[in-house]
Amino acid sequence: MPERVEIVETAALFADGQVLTALRPRDLLSLRFSLHDLEVLAPTTPLGPHRLRARSAGARLIVDFGPQHLVEDTAARQGDGSVTGLVAPMRTALASASRLVFQVPNGEVTPLTLAALLEGMQRWTLALPGPGPRTPTATETAIELPWRCVLAPFAEDPKTITWRHALTPGDGPYAPLWFTRLTAGCEARVITSPDHPRAGPLPHAAPTAPPLLASHRRELVTLTNSHGHARVDALALSSLGGWLDAEGRWPPTPGVDLVRWIHRVAAGRDQSVRTVERGYLYPLGHEAALITVSERTPVARAGRTVAALVKRRTLLIGQRARAHAGDHDLPFAKIEILTEETGDLDTPGALGIPGDEAAFWPRSRGRPYPFSLRLWDRDQRPHEASLPLIFVKASIVEGGPGGQIAAAHLSALRSAWTSAAPRLHLGRAAIAYAASSQEQAGDTHLTTSWMRLGDALAAGPAAPWRPRLRVAEVRLPALEALVGDAQPRHIKPSPRWAGPSAPGNAGGVYAVFTDEDGGALVEHDLAFGPDRAGGLANLSLKATGLARRFGPVADDDALASGQFTPSSLLAATSRLLGGVSLRDALAASEALVRE
Repeated sequence: MPERVEIVETAALFADGQVLTALRPRDLLSLRFSLHDLEVLAPTTPLGPHRLRARSAGARLIVDFGPQHLVEDTAARQGDGSVTGLVAPMRTALASASRLVFQVPNGEVTPLTLAALLEGMQRWTLALPGPGPRTPTATETAIELPWRCVLAPFAEDPKTITWRHALTPGDGPYAPLWFTRLTAGCEARVITSPDHPRAGPLPHAAPTAPPLLASHRRELVTLTNSHGHARVDALALSSLGGWLDAEGRWPPTPGVDLVRWIHRVAAGRDQSVRTVERGYLYPLGHEAALITVSERTPVARAGRTVAALVKRRTLLIGQRARAHAGDHDLPFAKIEILTEETGDLDTPGALGIPGDEAAFWPRSRGRPYPFSLRLWDRDQRPHEASLPLIFVKASIVEGGPGGQIAAAHLSALRSAWTSAAPRLHLGRAAIAYAASSQEQAGDTHLTTSWMRLGDALAAGPAAPWRPRLRVAEVRLPALEALVGDAQPRHIKPSPRWAGPSAPGNAGGVYAVFTDEDGGALVEHDLAFGPDRAGGLANLSLKATGLARRFGPVADDDALASGQFTPSSLLAATSRLLGGVSLRDALAASEALVRE
């Protein structure tokens, strides 16, 4: 083959073995053609062009383009509206080269000119990769757009995927940039990525990470090859980068976070990237979605305005309410999250769980975000409060052994929650910790200042945890009036309490006294001085728990089993007329009754 095959329309077509390079400065066309099972024939006339002939059904024309995408780091919009991480210059990286591969019909002969090759690209069938994920062969179409995502158009009939472009730059004084574009929308797969398959946990993403994280690229490969292709409304390639308008939607997939992806690229630069990832709120268990949007936005920097990629994050609550009627270690029959969307959040911090923003405290303006809650107590009365929560991506919740959360990840969540010790402030509301008894309405209502929640393991397809009451600070107004002691008490649910009609708790003990952390059980001495006992007695009552109808009780295990004795209520310091032990006297009477 001669070194220069054709010079026409101010374009040059160079040959090097089976590779031809086309350059057209007027419209910046720059292509490299590789011949696979195509032979070059001599001209039929002295001034005619060389010709190409397909030698078999496997003949391919491979058209290589330069990089189609320039990825760049992002700045971050914070919860207060400020933009951080805007540095000059921003880090960037070029995608690898892309290629379109066309099937040339067996035996077809075409002139070896740039115009003829461009015309053939408009009518020949695109050679597409087979089922993936896999790396396309050298004779299959592969478009790296966006960065580290190898895109392959898809159609049941590849002949429906056609390209259009200018054959010549035109005669006007100016020539538009040459590009080739899909004539109509089609489906596409991310056939492979250097980040797929999973090679272990990823580190926490940097605050200025690009719009698509490594976890996104991994999941795009999984989703577009096994759970539904993405839709491509526009795709064009040029020497200055590509254009892309793509969107993918998928149903929730076990172990995968991504449910939606929208990506718009112009001239090789990201303009708008949107990802929606599902997850859960700890410890309540409500479903939520992390929406991350990166948009090219004018931002002032050092007296200049620059078009930077600015990333913002928000949480959308997908499950507003969860019922807890059977969870008797929680004083709420239903918890409803009133917050629908958080608005812009601060850049997430690491929580000790490896992965791209795998779990984090949502924060705004430098403080944990307060989710507004409506809590329905055991008498079906609503109360409102707010509480910070942890967002955990679904891949963490479902990615452990047996599709469950790994023990180490659950331990990290509990550690982060316990260290922060957030309180549910209830403003001294009267909370029904158990359903009131029929004999006395409101006998389980306790004036509550605050609660601390923990988690309990839960079965089912949703979050593997549910909330439980760890400790609550309460006041007992009737008792305070009786003994003159206004100090708050701390309680947690009795392990015996399983509802008013459950067996094994005849006394209806629903709570036990504990320390402020909810760990150690506490026995309270409730002292009645002579001034409150008619001057005849000095009473000191013991209380270890709370029971429906009875209020504070001692020896709650005995009461729960129906073996309650009045003497168990009295401390050893209780005296009648200054010397007679009331506890001993009552115990003797109880012995006579038993006889």
